[in-house]
Amino acid sequence: VALSGNKKFFLGTDSAPHTLSNKETSCGCAGVFNATYCIEILAQLFDNNKAIGNLEKFLSINGANHYNIKKNSNKIKIKKNKNPLNLKKYLILHNEKIMIFDPEFPIYWTVEDIY
Repeated sequence: VALSGNKKFFLGTDSAPHTLSNKETSCGCAGVFNATYCIEILAQLFDNNKAIGNLEKFLSINGANHYNIKKNSNKIKIKKNKNPLNLKKYLILHNEKIMIFDPEFPIYWTVEDIY
């Protein structure tokens, strides 16, 4: 439904940057850490489903309209590359690893510019 452009659906992020020692336990922390490649992964998902034209609505327009707030005047420019990105698997924080979400499909999109 996010791909549809329906104005009732929009991005809500909740990054979960828990270290592996906290994440991979019997009562581990829920969620995934996706902030590192969120835009790139979403662009690829929308592109894979022939809905790239609805990406901006999902990322920034529908939410602002729903909450009746001013739309962000800043824009990002994304670019589709010929070759897939080499995504990092981990970030290191205080000598501990934080696993970055792996979508398990190739990502060709990058954020090229913010203006």
